[in-house]
Amino acid sequence: MKAKAKLESQLESIRRQETIDDTQTNEKTRR
Repeated sequence: MKAKAKLESQLESIRRQETIDDTQTNEKTRR
């Protein structure tokens, strides 16, 4: 259970980072 929760939190962190990267990429493309 704990291992699964840790894995899910890591996946969420990765997803959040990817979202941030996508946003930054989109802003660069607009310029």
